[in-house]
Amino acid sequence: VQCPICNEKQVIEKGADGDLDADFKKMIKSGELRECPTCRHLTLKEKGVCNVIECAKCGVWWNWRTREQGHSGSDLKQRARMSGTLWEPGELRYQQELEARNPKEFQALLERNGIKYDPNYIRGGWGNQ
Repeated sequence: VQCPICNEKQVIEKGADGDLDADFKKMIKSGELRECPTCRHLTLKEKGVCNVIECAKCGVWWNWRTREQGHSGSDLKQRARMSGTLWEPGELRYQQELEARNPKEFQALLERNGIKYDPNYIRGGWGNQ
């Protein structure tokens, strides 16, 4: 399997009973990997992006922290801003600092996550959400 984010090839072995291997179970238990609330597709959220993500398998929009689902990314982001769940602690600051320190890497982060870079977009509006 090749990771779509870092492009590193990894070997994933199933247990004798067809279950996930122990490392994947640990990642799920720790919260590094989470299942899509609709199709249960395992998802790894990259540091520095907001909690509203689109499932790569079924296309549903969901909030990484609350697992709330929405009809569209913008609808769910609006609700996440209002409830304070759009960003994990420190992620917005990480994104802002990366943009200032290394604009090319910041743009690459956005592109890897399907976000078009807009130099006029101000991150951290809505009370730093």
